[in-house]
This record gives sequence, C-alpha cells and structure tokens, in this order.
Amino acid sequence: MKQALGQYRGLIGTMRIYMSGWRRLYAILTSPLFHFSLGLSIVNLFFESSFRWAELVNSSFPTILGFGLAAYTLIFALMGGTLQSALAQKMVAGENKSYLRFINITFFHAIFIQIITYIFYIVSRSSLITASVAGLGVCHGIDFVAVSRRLHDISNFSGELMTIYSVMLMISLLFGVFRLANIASEQAE
Repeated sequence: MKQALGQYRGLIGTMRIYMSGWRRLYAILTSPLFHFSLGLSIVNLFFESSFRWAELVNSSFPTILGFGLAAYTLIFALMGGTLQSALAQKMVAGENKSYLRFINITFFHAIFIQIITYIFYIVSRSSLITASVAGLGVCHGIDFVAVSRRLHDISNFSGELMTIYSVMLMISLLFGVFRLANIASEQAE
C-alpha cells in the first residue's frame, strides 16, 4: 500500500512541475497554436467538413507520438554537458525559467496532449458512454436519442480540437529544436 501511495505522490509531483511550467492552463489558453486549433474546430463545426478526427488519430497518432518521444529522448540523450549547462543558465526572456526547462516542458506538453488525445479517442469509441446515457434515460426519463446526439456532437468537437491542437504542437516542437540548434551554434562559436 505504501508503495502505491508513493507512486501516486510521484505522479502528482510530476504533474505539479508540468502545470507550474505552463502556469496552470493559462499558457495553453493564451497560446496562438491553441487559438488556431479552436478557430479551425469552430469552422469545421459550422461547415460540417469531412474531417474525420478519429480516423486520423487511429491511423497517424502512434507514428506522430513515436516521433515526438524519439526526438525528446534523442535531444536529451545526445546533448553534451557543455550545451546542457549553457541551456540551464540561459533564461527565457521575460520568464523565470531556463531554456533547458522550457524545451523540456515544450516536448513534454506536446507528447502529453497527444497521449490524452489518443486516450480520448479510445474512450469516445467505447460503448460505456452510450450505455451510461441509456441507463440515465431509463432511470430518469431522459430522451436518450437527443442526449446521445448532443454527446456525440460534443465528443466530435472536442476530438477535432484536441487532434488539431496535437498536430499544431508539432510546430512548437519544431521551434524548440530550432531554438536548441541556435543555442548550440552560439555555444560552438
């Protein structure tokens, strides 16, 4: 039991570090990448586009997730001590965090959101939600068809938003690698 509690404490501690690095959703909600993703999702909502987020997540996300994890691992595994100490000392303009922490949080965030999107895909495709709504309808006289349709619409919008945002976060990884390369070239000069 103690070991299980220790694992939960470790998980919660890691999530606190992650959330403090992103200032508890504020940075996500004010991100231009999130705004673009939200705008595109809203446009898709009104024009009922043929975008099938679930198919994209099912077919491409394992590959995209693998790329993100590989890049994250390679960057930190191959980073020399000189570059690592330079990144740890160089501070992000206007913020109280080092470039090393900034790049770490950027990669972690992109990979974490991709995993959450994949989990959302799995849950939204399960019959558990439909069965729960049907059970509520029987117990409380709720119109199952209307509630089910509304849940389906909300699920599709949320799935589209998370999918588009996950793909847009690949841009932030690109910027992170670009910044890292610039710092490495400055260090070499």
